[in-house]
Amino acid sequence: ERRWANHTLARIEDVELGNAESAIKRYEAILETQPLDRDTLESLERLYARTSRPADYARTLEALRTLSQDEREKLRFLDILARTYAGELHLPDLAFESQRQAFLLDPRPGREQDLLRLAEQLGRGVDLGDAFSKAAARLPQGSEPFRIDLGDLTS
Repeated sequence: ERRWANHTLARIEDVELGNAESAIKRYEAILETQPLDRDTLESLERLYARTSRPADYARTLEALRTLSQDEREKLRFLDILARTYAGELHLPDLAFESQRQAFLLDPRPGREQDLLRLAEQLGRGVDLGDAFSKAAARLPQGSEPFRIDLGDLTS
């Protein structure tokens, strides 16, 4: 019942009063006792994105990705995380890991290029072999194989 009251008050503060910071505090209070409350995490995802709080946004996306059972939704979270880590947070290793996990979920042609670019920047070409072999195993029967020029990645 207390969770419902806090959720209602947070929504009022955000939507009716336009006070995002106050709403965030209420939602964060809910997470202290219920850290995996999906409704609260989804509300915070929206608020953190709107209030330019990339570290909190990324943390919330990671929690939502963990909770998700849907591969497309996980993929959406991973794509956003990769952009957030690479952009606002300047955490290329976390961006690489998010892109690697996205590639493992969805190894369609074209997705590997972003992963290759980031691996080259980070000198992590060795980490790609495992990702490509796992991704190749997920490709549908008769799919075109990966054609990848590793160039200087292994030097």
